[in-house]
Amino acid sequence: AVLAYTDQMTIGVAVEDEVFGELKNLFKEREVVEIMATVAAYNCVGRFLVALDVGEKNT
Repeated sequence: AVLAYTDQMTIGVAVEDEVFGELKNLFKEREVVEIMATVAAYNCVGRFLVALDVGEKNT
């Protein structure tokens, strides 16, 4: 459920109700918020680094 949620949030930004519902069925509200925040933070950092062209290709 976490991977499906992460994939949808990362690839398409919007998350289907079924996927979000599965997450809510498995985790407490606080845990769901923590999962969302973690995925959002990693997506933000990833996009930030790509925009700055920072990465292993640069020497």
